[in-house]
Amino acid sequence: MPATPPPAFDLELSLDSLEKLTELNAGLIYFAHFGATDRVRESIDIAKDKLKTWNTIISQTFNEENFEAAFKKIRAQLYSELEPARESESLYQYLASGIVAMNVTGFLKYFQDKKTRIEMVKQ
Repeated sequence: MPATPPPAFDLELSLDSLEKLTELNAGLIYFAHFGATDRVRESIDIAKDKLKTWNTIISQTFNEENFEAAFKKIRAQLYSELEPARESESLYQYLASGIVAMNVTGFLKYFQDKKTRIEMVKQ
């Protein structure tokens, strides 16, 4: 699960950074708190796909409904992505108790800021 912490998460910058990591052709990648993997390309691709999926969910909800609806939809998506972690109760609790809320908040703040910038340009 990629991190999208507030107050300064930026989707475009995150995707660009992940692309730069891909270009390094590293044989190993280390994740803070979670250890290392040699499945570098796969891990980066998963992170990019998740960010794009979350962006789609939030952008559609923001356009069709409201902030609260977007919050509920993206939170539900993130909790569904945590299901495989239920095998390790301590890992699941760590992710569910803090990481989900942080990611939801960061992504929604990014979206609110983006919407504000667009509205300012229109004026």
